[in-house]
Amino acid sequence: MEYLTEGFLEDIVTDPANPQNMILDLLTFNEKKAVAAAAKIARNQADWNNILWWGIF
Repeated sequence: MEYLTEGFLEDIVTDPANPQNMILDLLTFNEKKAVAAAAKIARNQADWNNILWWGIF
């Protein structure tokens, strides 16, 4: 979770099966920020039940 909240916004992540494929290029910066925000919320939860069911109900 730490990586998703802070590290991946500016990183270059490639597909292990195809190094020419830049995975994070498929997401806009706003989409990356949304992933980071969701990861931060999940990271601050007390247990997995809160993480898995957050936002569903």
